[in-house]
Amino acid sequence: MENIISQIERLKKVYICKTDSDLSRILGVDKNTVCVWKKRNSIPAYIFKKISEDKNISIDWLSRGIGSMYIHDANESFLKDVSKIEFALNGPISMDLLKNLCENEEIVKLIELLPHAPKPFIEQIIIRLEEFEKLSKL
Repeated sequence: MENIISQIERLKKVYICKTDSDLSRILGVDKNTVCVWKKRNSIPAYIFKKISEDKNISIDWLSRGIGSMYIHDANESFLKDVSKIEFALNGPISMDLLKNLCENEEIVKLIELLPHAPKPFIEQIIIRLEEFEKLSKL
């Protein structure tokens, strides 16, 4: 699990504040709430979700410090990974297919792993994704 102090520091970075009480005030929670989070070593998931939606911040970055801070940056990174996949396959991938599949979080995680996967595995995944796209249009 990610260090609670690091998580709180990232929350402060989002709201450009320095103290726990400032963060509590901005989030609209009791002034002792951040202290309680530290004691429990846990921030409620709804806090990450709210901040992500309100500020266009990546939940992975907020909760685990992984990837880009902003969702827009993460999408650009994802598109770079798609380019790597296309290069590995020596051919284009339907961006419409990928965009439609991006609504499913598990599929997105799988696609993010593709640039690091062996070519035969990537080819099988692409075939299955294309089959999925055809079935979803029925």
